[in-house]
Amino acid sequence: MNKRLTRLFLTYPFHSTKKEAAQKLLDFPLQFYSEDPNLLGESLKTPLLPEYTEEIAKGYRTLLKSFAHDNFNYLLDSTESTFVKKMSENWANYREQGYRAEIVGTQEDFEIYLMDDDVFHGAVLPYRNLNLPYKEYFRFRPPTSINANLFVYSGPRKRLPFRELQELDLKKISYTEDMENYSEKIRALLVYLNRFNISIRAIDFGIYTSLKLNILDSTGKLVEGNPDPFAKEFHCLRAEMLFPPPYWVDLLSFWRFGKFIKKQFPEIFEKFSIVDIDGYMDKNLPIKFPESSK
Repeated sequence: MNKRLTRLFLTYPFHSTKKEAAQKLLDFPLQFYSEDPNLLGESLKTPLLPEYTEEIAKGYRTLLKSFAHDNFNYLLDSTESTFVKKMSENWANYREQGYRAEIVGTQEDFEIYLMDDDVFHGAVLPYRNLNLPYKEYFRFRPPTSINANLFVYSGPRKRLPFRELQELDLKKISYTEDMENYSEKIRALLVYLNRFNISIRAIDFGIYTSLKLNILDSTGKLVEGNPDPFAKEFHCLRAEMLFPPPYWVDLLSFWRFGKFIKKQFPEIFEKFSIVDIDGYMDKNLPIKFPESSK
């Protein structure tokens, strides 16, 4: 059974599946038939600031469009790459079986809430393929915040001149998964990040909307979803935003390293990048420690 469907209510991804509707495509990225989020209680629903509402709604629309148009290239500039790859491979398998997706509902019908958040500081990179196994990090949790994580790289280290690191194309290395040839430089970069603590904030957004996917089989029969364009679904979309390193070290180093970070991660630098939906990636944490999903 899909482990996402056995999650406790009121924990990530904040779903409570309706008893009368059992999902058939258990490993599909989106969950169908979720309960009205009013059951969550007002204490767990914080209305989203207007300036972020459209950005998150646009990300959700694009994700649905990728399934309906069978083209996940739409997501490349706004969604974490390992998440895109896993969804694409999942949908390719369903397409081979004759399934297709269609979008129903109203484009502007959205209620969006801030459900929870996590913050990751230190020697952590937003490209998952570049982060090392968890055993090469120390992780600290400040007592003032249960959602904050500080990562300190503790593995083998060799200092390299920063000018050598400036030549790296981290996105290309991540996509090709060519860590073998760049391991030394990535480790040297993590040593710098021990000093220049960048921050990644991950936010869980609750989305209650009539805009949704229907999944049909090769005969056009509805397999998952609801053909009623006014019926609403609840989804949990997780997105990250990268912040520059603080300037407390020294202004010259801050400017130089901050400029490097902005160049390397333009799609997530001070704007959201989608990393998970409905618990499909089990939060898709940058560095996954085995004892907890946090």
